[in-house]
Amino acid sequence: MFGRNIVAPSVFSTDLPSSISSSYNLMSRHNPGTSSKTSHEVQEYGAPEKGLKIVNTSSILPEETSNLVGFVVAYRENGKESAMRLIKHFSSECEDDWKKESYLVNELGETEHPNILTYCWHCKAQECDLNFKRTLFPRLRKSAFLLCYDFTESTPLDEYLKNKKIVLNLDTLFVVAVDLIDAIQCLENRGIVHNNITTSTVLIAEAFRVPPVKAILAGFGSSQLISRDFPDCNEKGRTIKDILGKNIVQFGCVLTELMRNCSESGEPDELQGIVHLCSEQDADIRPNASQIGDLLRDLWRQNDIWDSSV
Repeated sequence: MFGRNIVAPSVFSTDLPSSISSSYNLMSRHNPGTSSKTSHEVQEYGAPEKGLKIVNTSSILPEETSNLVGFVVAYRENGKESAMRLIKHFSSECEDDWKKESYLVNELGETEHPNILTYCWHCKAQECDLNFKRTLFPRLRKSAFLLCYDFTESTPLDEYLKNKKIVLNLDTLFVVAVDLIDAIQCLENRGIVHNNITTSTVLIAEAFRVPPVKAILAGFGSSQLISRDFPDCNEKGRTIKDILGKNIVQFGCVLTELMRNCSESGEPDELQGIVHLCSEQDADIRPNASQIGDLLRDLWRQNDIWDSSV
């Protein structure tokens, strides 16, 4: 079902790769030594993990495109423990972008939500000792800034849906939809607008449940904090619910894609009703993530579809 070879991150321009692999073990969730500054500054950070070996650098950008961002995949082995890491690197010109994303995912990482990509640490490249496994791998500039996420074996939802060997039935549709709306509810609770919830930023991983899949929301490169990025929203006639509604509208688009690819043509009409609610322009009518989650779970039960952890 999932990719077995480490490949270049290529699915989204500023976020995660098309497929990833190898054994891993979840380790530190977020740096326990962090402390908050103002909402416009990145938090203090400690040293990154030691013993990281770069195993894929084809995503490192050439000199002439150093004003952009890219990814490298790293592996760490310490005795019986091993971990895969996805390191997003920013050029010195993109320091502000690094600060904004690091601040946001560090704040979000405190929730340790199972359906949100796990933030690990962030630092300046000159403070991180990376071991390049192959001598021909190009090196990261010392002036770069690094942001590290846990690297879970997974496949972006758009690639998952294209896989003709996979049959997306109604059970799996509800699992993915409920996982995703739970992640969005977490964003709402933290006052975060994702801005890029699509089938390419939703990852499908294996899980100990029936059906054996789990959806993970990634791709926070363009996300915004209401407290930081919309300080005067009420003065401009926009409510917080209206701003956060963008998450719901984009969820509706993903749900539409799931329904379009569902192998069971007789999916409940109520699902289409949920899509219509998500696209409602009136913020007072459009439901929030918690309400949509309740609608999905009720519909799940009504259709004798169940989910069970193993």
